[in-house]
This record gives sequence, C-alpha cells and structure tokens, in this order.
Amino acid sequence: MQAMRLIKKIHDNGILNIQLPKAFGQQVEVIILPVLDEEKTIHHETTEEEDIFLASAYHAVIEDDKEEDAIWGKYINADKS
Repeated sequence: MQAMRLIKKIHDNGILNIQLPKAFGQQVEVIILPVLDEEKTIHHETTEEEDIFLASAYHAVIEDDKEEDAIWGKYINADKS
C-alpha cells in the first residue's frame, strides 16, 4: 500500500488539482480533511521518491504480521498477568 499526505490550497471555484505518481495506478481512494490550524500543520514539499519511500515505510509499520503481533502482545500484556 502506498500513501501520500498533501496540504493543498483550493481554488476559488472549489477545484483541487493533485498530480499522483504513476505507481499509484489507475484508481485511488481519496479522503479529504480540512486543515483546522494551519500554523500547527507541517509543511514540507516532497519529491516523488520521498513520497514512495514514506508510503513504503508506513506500509511496513502497519503490515499485518501475526507472529510479530504475538510478540508485541506479550510485551503489552506482560504486566497484566
């Protein structure tokens, strides 16, 4: 799974333009959230390579691995037994 986080200005007519890397394929899921406090928002323009790396790293972190989940479960629940 790949992901991108973008903070974009919306045109006066409400149109938002986003250019996506070809690696995203022909269909994507779009989730739109308002920026509530622009001063607390991290602004960082990334290159396509950085976006792909960050998305890959995020995917590795959230990857469903039952063996790893079991190991973490032992640590999380160690003080409960």
